[in-house]
Amino acid sequence: GATRLNNYVIDPDGDIYPCWDQVGVKEEKIGDVIHGLSLNPSYIKWLTLDTDPKCRNCNMLPLCLGGCPYLRLHNAGQPVCHYNTISFKEKLKLYYDSFQKNRDNPALVEM
Repeated sequence: GATRLNNYVIDPDGDIYPCWDQVGVKEEKIGDVIHGLSLNPSYIKWLTLDTDPKCRNCNMLPLCLGGCPYLRLHNAGQPVCHYNTISFKEKLKLYYDSFQKNRDNPALVEM
């Protein structure tokens, strides 16, 4: 949500951040609950972050949306893929099997 408008994290001090991973890093805050949001460089870098060109032809892109924006920003622009595309079909089958086994109690479906 950090790269989308109106998605924020508010810490106990009332400071507003675009991402959970930045909570408490005061120089990364984008405002506070008293004064509102500030269109500062920290906020702009989140709102202008685009999907990595290396990801645009990947069949997993609809699921991952290009991966974690925080990791992309802090890994020198290198894509950080959390999906092992080789085993995706196998993982999907395991989820399906678990769903079938626990169909009467969805809380037991293993994800």
